Amino acid sequence: MTNGNESKHAYNLFFGNISPYHLRPLLYENTADAPLNLHEYQYELVEKALQGENILICAPTGSGKTIAAAYITREHIFELRKNQKIAKIVFVVPSVPLVEQQTNQFKRFLGHCAKIIGRHGGSEELDFNSLISSVDIIVLTPQVLV
Repeated sequence: MTNGNESKHAYNLFFGNISPYHLRPLLYENTADAPLNLHEYQYELVEKALQGENILICAPTGSGKTIAAAYITREHIFELRKNQKIAKIVFVVPSVPLVEQQTNQFKRFLGHCAKIIGRHGGSEELDFNSLISSVDIIVLTPQVLV
């Protein structure tokens, strides 16, 4: 018999003193809509960024730059959350169609663990401070920053 707070189909699991960092594989990676499985050359591309260095990835269309960027972003978000800090990621792209495309890709790969929004110069008037405070990742054109 269950009361209004219990379900006969689910159990309420209490993880006690287990760090959220150690629960990450259960809570985030296994619930992803699309896995971030990188090829060996992509790991080489992201390695320096994961060590905190600024990088620029130049590669042909279709080579997996977006997946590499999503992987870097995810790892930075998890590292900040592990240290109980708030993650704010700004991803700048040169055109409106790329805002839409990259926003959709980031939602596909990171939508399970981050709030993502895209904005471009043609978007409605926005209060940038309130926008930044309400999302984890914003994809935008340079015009929005100007």
